[in-house]
Amino acid sequence: MTSEDSTKPVETVPPEAMRPIRTIYIAPHDFPLIAALLKKAKREGWSFSEMVLQALRFYALRHSKDNDQFRLDPWNKDPGLLALPTLGEIPREEYFEKLSEADVLLLAKKIRGWKAAIHPKIRELDYKWDW
Repeated sequence: MTSEDSTKPVETVPPEAMRPIRTIYIAPHDFPLIAALLKKAKREGWSFSEMVLQALRFYALRHSKDNDQFRLDPWNKDPGLLALPTLGEIPREEYFEKLSEADVLLLAKKIRGWKAAIHPKIRELDYKWDW
């Protein structure tokens, strides 16, 4: 990353407000990625730090304890655990045998949410199509 464009920061924060708090090391094989990100940051008016912080915020939000997405922990502990079916598949009982009560309740909450969201449309189609 020796090109002039890839080393100049985009100044969007007063320099006196910028304080480095962490050093990261980038392997040479990742230099093209960093160069592309620096170009993109410059084009979009972001500093590289802002871009990295936004990515960290995005990651932290999606991996926080309060993010109630279906946990993958059971697959890390038991690689033989079957993956859940997609919405288009009819689930088999064996998919759920090894789930904890907390996971079953979480899954039920999500299913109820889907049902509540789609119920008006189902009623409309039932009337329209007379299954």
